[in-house]
Amino acid sequence: MTLILGAASRITSSDEKTNYSRLCHLLVGVGSQVLRDIFDGIIPPTDLQGFLKRHPAQSKLQSLRKEGILNTMQWSKLYPAVPSSVSSAGFDPALLMILLRTICNLSPPPAGWDVPPRSVDITCECDIARVKYFVNAVSNPALETSVSDVVFNNYWRQIRDLLVRLGGTGYEDVIDEMKNQEMDPLDEEHFIELLKQWRKIEDDIKDRLTEVESVLQCSDMEGKFLTNGAIFNSSNLILLTDFLSFLQGPEQGGVSSTSGDNASGVRATGTDEGNTFK
Repeated sequence: MTLILGAASRITSSDEKTNYSRLCHLLVGVGSQVLRDIFDGIIPPTDLQGFLKRHPAQSKLQSLRKEGILNTMQWSKLYPAVPSSVSSAGFDPALLMILLRTICNLSPPPAGWDVPPRSVDITCECDIARVKYFVNAVSNPALETSVSDVVFNNYWRQIRDLLVRLGGTGYEDVIDEMKNQEMDPLDEEHFIELLKQWRKIEDDIKDRLTEVESVLQCSDMEGKFLTNGAIFNSSNLILLTDFLSFLQGPEQGGVSSTSGDNASGVRATGTDEGNTFK
């Protein structure tokens, strides 16, 4: 009787370990490919080399490297010895997540990248944040030794729905086939370890990445203001000077209502075409 119970226990334990491995496989195998698809859709593979060499992407990545957010291996994938060989196919999922957050012009979810979004928020950015949430949830050591069928099915459904929203319906059949696939013990350990590595990188850089993102976003806003702010346009600066001079009145050396030119010889005639105030 003891032997029979022991055998049943081993079978149950094995099944629950396989359940866990399948969740790891789903996140690492399909999840990373979906992130890669999104990245390639924003930065086409044919443009990747040139994009990474141009400002502001290159300067942002240099900042991430300086702060230790990008490790040596990731940097070598972005800037290989043979530049033309760069490909997102070599980017690990943690690197893809960093790139999507920093150089792809995606807007952070309302609560930020590191907080699970509300269930009603199903934008691309919110779903990317959910991928990270499930990486953290599934890599919880408490789950590693035992994932019941009920827990497994619940996680699988949520992750499946998430990845199909992000990657498209083409992933439905792939994910459904994976659910009951036999897994080699070596493959099980492989995907478990890969998910642990992904989680470790995310944990190691979390606080630093948030700080650097704030700096990069401020730099982006400043650059847009300087680029689009017409007040810094030289022609408009002259017009602003004319306008202030007009307000001062003729007795203070300003422009009179009948004067065609101001003291500097520049006509005060409203605005130059193409240089209106914004």
